[in-house]
Amino acid sequence: MSHAFGERGDFISAQELAQTQGPEMSFLPAPLRPTLRDFARMPALSNVVGLIRAADWSSAAMRLTAEKTTYRTSSHVEALHAWVLLQINERETALKMATFVVDYHEPKSPAAYVLAVDSRERGDFAAALPLYQIALKSHPRDSGLLREMAHCAFSSGQEAESIVLLDRLMVVDPLSSEDLTLRARALVTLRRYEAALLIYGRLQKDSPGDVALLLEAGQCAFAGNQYDKAISLCNEVTQLDPQNAEAHFVLGMASASFLDPAGAEAAFSRALELKPDYLKAGHALAVLLSNQGMIDEAYAALNQLSRQPLSSVDLEKVQGWLNELED
Repeated sequence: MSHAFGERGDFISAQELAQTQGPEMSFLPAPLRPTLRDFARMPALSNVVGLIRAADWSSAAMRLTAEKTTYRTSSHVEALHAWVLLQINERETALKMATFVVDYHEPKSPAAYVLAVDSRERGDFAAALPLYQIALKSHPRDSGLLREMAHCAFSSGQEAESIVLLDRLMVVDPLSSEDLTLRARALVTLRRYEAALLIYGRLQKDSPGDVALLLEAGQCAFAGNQYDKAISLCNEVTQLDPQNAEAHFVLGMASASFLDPAGAEAAFSRALELKPDYLKAGHALAVLLSNQGMIDEAYAALNQLSRQPLSSVDLEKVQGWLNELED
């Protein structure tokens, strides 16, 4: 693999970098936008960028390969080339190219971004995040990077970091509904239910009647011991979507906690009508009935559940619950 980097290395001033970050280049991720020096070194780079804008990935890749045999290149151009190769599924070549830049050249941020994107797309969020951090050093206020990183942090189980990144994003770009939903979910995971409910309330105003959003809010309210609110939200879901088994289950849990056993029994039963193999609903109904001394009815609920096409693991769980009733 040929790597003819510029004589002065790849040190790029902040001023020079800023000159290629305008709206005309916004279709490219910030770390991959070539610098003015790159355009000066490689006259055909403008044509390559045009091909990328048109999503003509194969032509862009071939043109870059040809141009690199004649003109000096840079970390930015190498990373751009690697990213284009990823688009046409030439992953092995792309990763070798990007890894070489990260290991031996400066700035590392463009190629680190390519490796981060590849890790994220493979679902390896924990590996992607530190690579994104390298890319962010050169573009600390880029909304696209901050947004990708926030989602990546959440997916890797770093909910607190996700919130920090969303805070940084808020400074440079208003949070979208997707960003707000991510923030609410991160807060729920951190058991900050009150703060999450405030966000869910804001989202509901923007998207009234959104069943998935209402259900998430109901689950959050239940987890935060706000049972009356959870009941209200889940009732709203079941009115909009009567076939939503999960909403009936959460309604049953909230009703049981709200000391409404009749309401809970009705909700659990309805969840099982809609989804006869709903393990959590069957177990919850059996516990509710047994707590009221209705052992025969609890047995009947679990026996009915055991007759469903369950996996061997789930069937063993049901048998264990039946054994507990005998004790």
